[in-house]
Amino acid sequence: GHSARAKVFGPEALEFVRNRTSLRALYVLVDARHGFKWTDHEWLTELGSAGPMKQVILTKCDMVPRKRLIQIASLARSDLERYKRVERKILLCSSAWQTGFHDLRKDICQRCGLMDMKDPGPQLPGARKDLPMRAVKGQDLGIID
Repeated sequence: GHSARAKVFGPEALEFVRNRTSLRALYVLVDARHGFKWTDHEWLTELGSAGPMKQVILTKCDMVPRKRLIQIASLARSDLERYKRVERKILLCSSAWQTGFHDLRKDICQRCGLMDMKDPGPQLPGARKDLPMRAVKGQDLGIID
């Protein structure tokens, strides 16, 4: 993400995130081509348990082969275990394929109280919940829990 840029603003940026009670969530963008960088870990560590819940979004998923994307997402998810106030699910997005944005919008609406979090929304007929979605061009990438 842009955690290196947060250092430019220094402690003021961290204090803003820590103390701004109106923030419902902090979305952490991670480039899927690289996964978590040292600066991402450093920034999440500095935030600690302060501030709103953090939600990780893997971006540019279209630029990573499927098997590699699964590895990166799995590593990113295991990296989240060490942090407090970080969602354990990872949202996957691709602007080139226009996928993952429905899940992101849904997450934003739920956090803002515009949707009932218990309502799963419309389901595809015949969709199996026990199988992961496959990422193909034009198909929603979904969420990795």
